[in-house]
Amino acid sequence: MCKAFEELMKEERLAGRKEGKRDGKREERFLVIGRMIKRGFDEGQIRELTNCTRKEFMAVAGKGGVGNDR
Repeated sequence: MCKAFEELMKEERLAGRKEGKRDGKREERFLVIGRMIKRGFDEGQIRELTNCTRKEFMAVAGKGGVGNDR
């Protein structure tokens, strides 16, 4: 039983790492989209360059183009 539990926990940790990486990449992409909005790129340019969906673009644009200006 302990061996099976250890294997299950190992699989869950791996799945969690993958999910965390995916969330991190998504968040970074949203920051890039936000910076592009603030710098005056139009929706078509942003969607073409970032390969984001309209839904993703609108999620960022609806927040006022969040992102750090460096």
